[in-house]
Amino acid sequence: MNQRSEANILFPVVMVFGAAFIVTVLISIAIAFGDPRVPVNQWLNRHLTTVLAVEVVLLIVTGLMAMAIDRVRTLSQIRSEEPSDASLEDGEG
Repeated sequence: MNQRSEANILFPVVMVFGAAFIVTVLISIAIAFGDPRVPVNQWLNRHLTTVLAVEVVLLIVTGLMAMAIDRVRTLSQIRSEEPSDASLEDGEG
């Protein structure tokens, strides 16, 4: 089968969540130097911990799922490439 058709869709999702996490961290650094009276700054000061926690959980869950799917696919590919027991008994392989 084509490698492109077997691509794990969760790896790009992990990359998107990782990029969102990095942007959030950079924003948290930027608000330290901003005006604390700005509404966006006030909202982030109240909810930044929750946003970061959600992003970390999403990264962990999607990362583990992507690795698990990749491992299952790899193991099934290895099993399908192994010679069968019948061919070994016949002296083939």
